[in-house]
Amino acid sequence: MFRLESLLAKNLAELALATRLASDSDAQIATIKKNLSRKKELEEALNTFERREAELLGPQTEAEFGVFGIAPPATSTVTLREAMNAVNGLLLIGQASDFAPTADAAVAIEKWDAAASGVLGRWKKLWEQDRPRINALLQKANLKPL
Repeated sequence: MFRLESLLAKNLAELALATRLASDSDAQIATIKKNLSRKKELEEALNTFERREAELLGPQTEAEFGVFGIAPPATSTVTLREAMNAVNGLLLIGQASDFAPTADAAVAIEKWDAAASGVLGRWKKLWEQDRPRINALLQKANLKPL
């Protein structure tokens, strides 16, 4: 049980950080775009980055009551928010129980761990490869980097 909860807790911290960074940079991009004037290359790069970031972040959804019905992820395109909600819910369930996880819960935990690792890998690629390019364009335009 401890091993499974450790997987979830590690991913939850990384998912929360990635979600916060994505939200912060999204707000910063919106501000930058309001003040852009005739910097087509920068505007196109910001639009592409913003679109890719939004795809990874996923839509903001209403908080659901409880965590009933958490199922293994259906696709390999899980978003940061989906993974964070599922991992958080599974961690809460595990910590509230006096018993070891059922076989189904263990499978869900393993699959959500893999899905969370996958979306975090896609996030890190965007953040570590695409953001420096955007920052170089922002600095060239004498604007604050992301």
